[in-house]
Amino acid sequence: MHRFYVPHLRPRDGNIQLTGPTYEQIRRVLRMRPGDHIGVFDGTGLEYQLTLAEFGKGEVYGQIVEQYEVATEPRCQVVMYLSLLNKSDKFEWALQKCTELGASHFVPVVAARSVTASARPDRWERIIQEAVEQSGRGVLPGLSMPQPFQQAVRQAVEQSSPQSLVLLPEVTGEQSLGEALASRTPAPDSVSLFIGPEGGFSPEEQEFAAGQRVQVVKMGSRVLRAETAAVAALTVTMDRLGELR
Repeated sequence: MHRFYVPHLRPRDGNIQLTGPTYEQIRRVLRMRPGDHIGVFDGTGLEYQLTLAEFGKGEVYGQIVEQYEVATEPRCQVVMYLSLLNKSDKFEWALQKCTELGASHFVPVVAARSVTASARPDRWERIIQEAVEQSGRGVLPGLSMPQPFQQAVRQAVEQSSPQSLVLLPEVTGEQSLGEALASRTPAPDSVSLFIGPEGGFSPEEQEFAAGQRVQVVKMGSRVLRAETAAVAALTVTMDRLGELR
């Protein structure tokens, strides 16, 4: 069943009116007809199952069949601090896959080895929205504007609680990512993951992060591409938090 993100849903008399891009997708792209079933959600965790009832000019009405809370959101908030990469499609791929895995927020990071490029928040938000629709999530992850590495580190530390973890995977780490997550009892209430650009974070950046109470960890002896590291780190984190069982 197709799912659509529709902000500010307003049910009325057991129906929901769909217009704009959602209408165009239903009518022009998918060529759906009365009687077809869809799901719509507004990003707050609430979802409606609809039966398409009446098509008008630029609008379609769906009759509410069922309303429920989406139960697919992770219990622990994981914030991904993703360094900008040399090719935009690599960064966008990481955004998409990390959204599917359950990341709660994204902070693009300009690191020393990042290739600075124009921010594309509108495109990034569309990628996140489509990944939420596809993966069955009910809440859209947040998206910040790009930040310099030092600013992002300070923000992560300032916003953390005593039970939070702020982790930076690098080959120089002594403890593994999995060990760092397993050693926290009870389980962390939030995790921030810093993912470096091509070539990783510079020694100066790693030293700065360690001085700010960020734990440098490792993910094996192999060197991963930046976009692979993002997905691998989040997968390990979600598994250790019991979110993939």
